Amino acid sequence: MLIQTLLGDLSILTSLRTGWLHSLRAGLWSGAFEPRHDSTIGELGPASFSGYSGLRDMITWNTPVITGSRAVMQHGELLWHHDGGPDVDMVAGYYVVDTDGTLVWAEVRSAGPVLMQSATDVYRLVPAYTIRSEF
Repeated sequence: MLIQTLLGDLSILTSLRTGWLHSLRAGLWSGAFEPRHDSTIGELGPASFSGYSGLRDMITWNTPVITGSRAVMQHGELLWHHDGGPDVDMVAGYYVVDTDGTLVWAEVRSAGPVLMQSATDVYRLVPAYTIRSEF
């Protein structure tokens, strides 16, 4: 049985931090999409509120740390603002794609959808990437 150590997990995240993770982009979706292991980008509907600026580059990953039984690395805060225009949307979660547009991961907002309808509405996101050896 292969046992990967916590320091091994940390080393992997450190390598990903300066490479592959910098190629990712995050966006918001609305609608009834439920992420699965075999989900594709074509299954979700991007958010469409006034001022939605689409995908954001994910290039500000923090140094990974060990938290409990996993290695964790957070990204800096990403923000999307409603610009006060007429288009309203309920944002259900966020998704991440690679340079080819392939869906890498998606997450439903655990506190429920966010209504984006006025110039004071902001969707805040602090993505995290974790590794945990299961044994």
